[in-house]
Amino acid sequence: MVKQLRCNLKDQSVDVSDEWQLCKEFTKQIFDRLPQLKPVALENVKECGEVAMYDSIWDKSTGKKPKTFKHFEGTTFEESIFDDSVMMELME
Repeated sequence: MVKQLRCNLKDQSVDVSDEWQLCKEFTKQIFDRLPQLKPVALENVKECGEVAMYDSIWDKSTGKKPKTFKHFEGTTFEESIFDDSVMMELME
């Protein structure tokens, strides 16, 4: 019995024109040979507020197994970035 390989071909997001000049072509093997980069620790410019922890239950959510939303128990802000004094200070 011959096993058929599934090929997930997708449409290109950009239509390539014949007039374009090829500068460089990258293959997956080139990226596999690159060294593994490690993140560099940077200092925080300013600490403001908090971010809620990500709930990993959403990773398992599908159309067949939907998850219901919980009521948001937090504060929302309806101000623009230019009304925020901290952002204006950082932009200066």
